[in-house]
Amino acid sequence: MTRKELRVQYKDSVLGFLWSMLNPGITMIVYFVVFQLILKNGIPRFAIYLMSGILVWNFFSTALSGACGSVVANGNIIKKVAFPREIPVLAQIGSALTQLGFQSIVMAIFLIAFRRGPAIEYVPLLIPAVLTLVALTTALGILFAALNVRLRDMQHLLGVALNVWFWATPIVYQYRLVYDRVSLPGSHFKSLFILYRLNPVTPIVLTFQRALYGVTSPKGRAGHWCTSSRTTPARGGTSGSSGRSWPSPLC
Repeated sequence: MTRKELRVQYKDSVLGFLWSMLNPGITMIVYFVVFQLILKNGIPRFAIYLMSGILVWNFFSTALSGACGSVVANGNIIKKVAFPREIPVLAQIGSALTQLGFQSIVMAIFLIAFRRGPAIEYVPLLIPAVLTLVALTTALGILFAALNVRLRDMQHLLGVALNVWFWATPIVYQYRLVYDRVSLPGSHFKSLFILYRLNPVTPIVLTFQRALYGVTSPKGRAGHWCTSSRTTPARGGTSGSSGRSWPSPLC
């Protein structure tokens, strides 16, 4: 069924599977122009930073959207042939995983163009990150596919939720930027930050950024660097050599 989904998706298309590479490339160019050239966020090699997160998000959103409507779309086949109802969902996951492979080629092109190699010591973390991403998407896909059988509005609701979910994930901005804002004295967003940290896609995106870009929170317009340690002021003094260093979870 995965081959069927791929054939149907690119049937009679001139470029065929090249669209899997062009779509993220065009998306990256649009965000690059808006956030790097117009808003000037100042993140070095922003194209690589952005593409690291786009890889994760494109797989997640494409697979989840397709999985949600897969059971209803294959209703005639399901009624005629006895097979596990999870198969249409898994076919969508396999199709999105194939597209992820093609989009990884685009990522490799960007790395070569910017003469930037991945962080070799963190590249092995991509394996558990991808497995976690596939498991998460499969579980949510089966859930939403089942709900969509009874509640046909679920597919439309999911589309709206994914739009909000995208901006709740540190893809076009730095995770550290949000962390620093809620850490300010008197901040009223600390309770919302708890919900923000519950986003299951965020750790996967941060892993991809760490492995492919090098850091998870590069220096931007806010002037923050993700460092390997932070200094806590000593009791009764100011921050400096008298403070204690603690490892930062954001690097």
